[in-house]
Amino acid sequence: MMKNAIKKIDLPVFVISGGIILMFIAYGLVNVESLKATMSSLFSWSTTVFGPLWYILVILYFVIGMYVAFSKYGKIRIGRTEKTEFKKVQWLSMVMCTLLAGIGVFWAAAEPVAHFASPPPYFPATEDKLQLAYNALSQSFLHSGFLVWSIMGSTLVTIAYAYLVYYKNLPLKPRTLLYPVFGDKLYASNSIIGPIADGSCILAVMAGTIGPVGFLGQQLGYGLEDLFGFTNGFALQATAIGVVMIVYVLSASTGINKGIKVLSQLNIGLTLALFCFILFFGPLEFIMNTFIGAFGQHLGEIVNLSTYTQSPGWATYWTYFYWAWFLGYAPLMGIFIIRVSRGRTLRDLIVTMSIIAPIITMLWFTVLGGTGLSFEIDNPGSIVDVFNSNGGYNLPGTLLSITKQLPLGFIISVLFLALSATFIITTGDSMSYTISAVTLKNHTEKEKRQEPPKGMRIFWGLAIGTVAIILLHLGGVNALQQFIVITAVPVSLILIPPLIKAVSYVKEMHKIDNETSNKE
Repeated sequence: MMKNAIKKIDLPVFVISGGIILMFIAYGLVNVESLKATMSSLFSWSTTVFGPLWYILVILYFVIGMYVAFSKYGKIRIGRTEKTEFKKVQWLSMVMCTLLAGIGVFWAAAEPVAHFASPPPYFPATEDKLQLAYNALSQSFLHSGFLVWSIMGSTLVTIAYAYLVYYKNLPLKPRTLLYPVFGDKLYASNSIIGPIADGSCILAVMAGTIGPVGFLGQQLGYGLEDLFGFTNGFALQATAIGVVMIVYVLSASTGINKGIKVLSQLNIGLTLALFCFILFFGPLEFIMNTFIGAFGQHLGEIVNLSTYTQSPGWATYWTYFYWAWFLGYAPLMGIFIIRVSRGRTLRDLIVTMSIIAPIITMLWFTVLGGTGLSFEIDNPGSIVDVFNSNGGYNLPGTLLSITKQLPLGFIISVLFLALSATFIITTGDSMSYTISAVTLKNHTEKEKRQEPPKGMRIFWGLAIGTVAIILLHLGGVNALQQFIVITAVPVSLILIPPLIKAVSYVKEMHKIDNETSNKE
């Protein structure tokens, strides 16, 4: 049985990706300061050289995706079948929970407050508190809205996979996105580019998952100290990550149809419950008025906001960070989405990912972060002072400074910590599963549908948690952000062919589908 499992593994991909992760872990254990300096240098180089390219990619992914969705090509079905594997609610739960994990609680609470306390350079200075709230949310919407979801939802990447995998019968691997450039050479036994492409995408999605896992460790550490009196520090945060890691590893080992699906639905249920609680018992009038005002302002300013590059220092830790984070997710997230989206139309996918999901996310940011802004305006210092504590940018403390002011504050705070954990668990299990799938050979249709071996899923799940712990030890949020940005560099190059070829792919799929239909 072990021999059969090993035969399924794409060893070059596994060695490159797994080897780099193991070397990173070893480097962190042997010489923390040297690793910290190396990461800082690479981070600075990455944002300086690739930041402008990331702006172009996220904008064009959205624009071309909208064209495909509302053209005649939007009717094309993924996988050349009308049979869907999951019901709409189940499908939406899995993709949204997986994608929302990093920003679902941690950043939804903290980012609007951060931009309120320290206004973004794009907006003119003002003393009007309500206008400051609009500006803060409008900037937050850029980082969690339409452009981000077009990349995060892997719209053009999914189009590329839909054509190359189901019409050209190529492997469901990130390297396939480079097929227009390198052709069949990508799949040769002596190929170097193919394994490097796959390995780079695995590292990037690991970074994108490791980041939220690390953010969660900080959030749980702060919450356990604030609510239950534990001593917050590296040991507590590492322990919290360890517990969460065990849960998502166990979930990933059961596959998509069991643990991943069940936890995603649980996550959605808890999110809806807390969403409704805040609406009913929080500052409802402020939330709705601010959402309408900030959303309208965002739509009016979206072109200028999306192309504002006059403050590269500020963008490095905000806009560039977000662009890099979700660009890094795209190739493997596309694999996860195409595995759970067979039978759905491109229009259904793109509208859900690029319009519906962003609006839901922006509303969630307003409900959670906007509630914090309301409390701050009514009681100056109650939120911002916490945010500015501990040397400034106390992101973990921001969430609890909001939830503790709600009715049943202690219980709601505990439930929000639980929600933070379930968001990360759903991403950890989904990405452990998807990374494992990429490290397998999948040339045949049967291989494309195979379940990755449990041992492989466990290995990647443990690797994600272990690196998150090391990065926390290196420097908390900054180290996590640096790791995410650095690993996105090679992936951003892999995302260029899907951008260039998306329209020709849908035209070819439409032509083939029509020819097949006429023959029948």
